[in-house]
Amino acid sequence: MIALPLAIASRLPAVRAFLKANAVWIALGVLALIMCGSALFLYQRGHSAGANEVEVRVEREHTETIREVRGDEQLAQKITDDLAARLAAAQAEQRTVTVQTTKEITDAFQALPAAPAGTVDRVAPDGVRDASNRLVDRANRAAVYAGPAD
Repeated sequence: MIALPLAIASRLPAVRAFLKANAVWIALGVLALIMCGSALFLYQRGHSAGANEVEVRVEREHTETIREVRGDEQLAQKITDDLAARLAAAQAEQRTVTVQTTKEITDAFQALPAAPAGTVDRVAPDGVRDASNRLVDRANRAAVYAGPAD
């Protein structure tokens, strides 16, 4: 690398004298350029290696996060499905109780004796009225727990 300028310089006396006078400074300049080039090369190489390492670490962390989120999502879906099944079973049970109570109330009213002819007000005996009120109260409580009708 230095041989070519020296070969050219050997032909020209003024250049040759300049190179001899400043040979140390020229050598130091070339050495500084080589060192700067090497430092830049090593910096770029280290930067690339560091960037690759960071990318691998971020990708690994991202994969772990996705795995954790999917596990949480599956757990939430399982809990939601379980709650939906339990709610459906409870509503079905409450509907059954409501239908049964309504049937009992209807049967109780139909079991009342017919009013005598000419009677305007129909008065139920105390026992029938109390039984009817109990059935209505039970039906109201069942309706509250059953929720809105479909």
